[in-house]
Amino acid sequence: AAQRAHRVTAEHLRRRDPAAAITHALAGGDPALAARVLGAHWPDLLVAGEVGTIERMRDRIPAPFDCDPDVLLALAAARAVDEPGDGPGGEDRSVAAVIDLVRHLLVLRRPDDASWLRGAALVDASDLPDTARAVGQYLVGRAELLRPGGEGAAAGRLEQASALARSRGWPALDIACRAERSWALVRAGDLRGGALHAEAAVTDAREHGWCGSSTVAAAHLARGTVAYWRDRLDEAATALTEAADAATGTRPDLLLQVAAVTALVRLAQGDADGLARAHALLADFPPDLVDGDAARAVLRFVAAMEAEARGDLTTALADLAVPEGSPRTAVLVWQAEAQRRSNDPEAAWGRIAEAEVQGGLPAHVRVALHATEALLLADQGLVPAAHTALERALDDAAPLGLVRPLRRRAADLHDLLSAHLEWGGAHDELVARLLVAEQRCPAPRASAWELTEREREVLGCLRSSLTSEEIAASLFVSVNTVKTHMRAIYRKLGADGRRQAVRTAVQRGLL
Repeated sequence: AAQRAHRVTAEHLRRRDPAAAITHALAGGDPALAARVLGAHWPDLLVAGEVGTIERMRDRIPAPFDCDPDVLLALAAARAVDEPGDGPGGEDRSVAAVIDLVRHLLVLRRPDDASWLRGAALVDASDLPDTARAVGQYLVGRAELLRPGGEGAAAGRLEQASALARSRGWPALDIACRAERSWALVRAGDLRGGALHAEAAVTDAREHGWCGSSTVAAAHLARGTVAYWRDRLDEAATALTEAADAATGTRPDLLLQVAAVTALVRLAQGDADGLARAHALLADFPPDLVDGDAARAVLRFVAAMEAEARGDLTTALADLAVPEGSPRTAVLVWQAEAQRRSNDPEAAWGRIAEAEVQGGLPAHVRVALHATEALLLADQGLVPAAHTALERALDDAAPLGLVRPLRRRAADLHDLLSAHLEWGGAHDELVARLLVAEQRCPAPRASAWELTEREREVLGCLRSSLTSEEIAASLFVSVNTVKTHMRAIYRKLGADGRRQAVRTAVQRGLL
């Protein structure tokens, strides 16, 4: 009776807790069941990072069940992570494929094009078992997300892997695939689909106790990004903190993106401390784990956003140049707005034309583009055309609440938005909300980030070994004045002390 109870418990737990199910199956005198559980559910254990569990469970399964083909696949995957040598069963094609996929696409956390192509060829082969195919599709999909323009292909592969995982009862792999797919959709501009997939993946992960796992880091990032575009800044900050916690140490590729979006959120909030934490995420990425060009691009992006927040549009435009032939329409539209604010309407219209020619603009980019068009037209005195452009921006913003591009331009749009209430548009409620939001929570002023001339002088002295008293004497001011300037410097740089202030100032090009 006791053994039967163990076997029943094993069947009950096999999907939710494979390791416990194997323990109960062995206690119930059913090693064949234990082998079936491990053979069926090792993909879940692999993506959850429980490689040691796979090896321990296989060691507990007695012969001849420990040589079941699916059990050997499980052991091959585990040893491919842990050991440089060949896995078991080197002549078996399925085992060799799993070793190859795991080594090239999981162990190498920055797979190159050759690894991606090799993995794709293996996964597309017709004779792989479902276990190897599902894990392979997941890993290749993740690798495709690292390639420029790979979002669409990645979303397709991840959807296939998710469907296969669901059909075979692998919840961890299914959730991991949906989490990665949510980020692929957001990057492709499908914010609605990405948000829905991300929320569903996080909800399911929470039910299994996996919400802090690296397998759902991409879903947290997708949620935070969409919340930012919806101007739900506190919600975005929370999701991005969860993403950073989940990705730290295991997903440096995602951590770069988390840092970039976090910087946008903290700049929008006027939160210098939060911005400093975003900088901390970007600091000292190991070159063997993160593509150098990608890391530099993110650093330039963050520097440009900070320069814009300070009102230094010349530096911002220089930091965020678009390479020739690049399809980065979001950057083109951002440049158009910066050029408008720099009193260069001709250049702004040129960037808008480039973005429109490339086409396929995501909704949040269209909102930004039409808002900049409206302001350019208003500056030219073409008021009816400006209202038409603003209405197009509101048309794109309203369905998903993508109001962040409008909030970023709130001060310049204020008069046009006020007049729009009498223009006869279809979005009076949204216009009223925007006007009230700007009154209650205006965008941070450039002076909130920019150091004064005297603060720059004090900052320069902080690099030396001078005491506060000696700095005061050299600048012919009181010690209290120096300490006041130091507090302002720390606040604006998000630093908690002299050394960190100097380090941050160097990173931002202030020293």
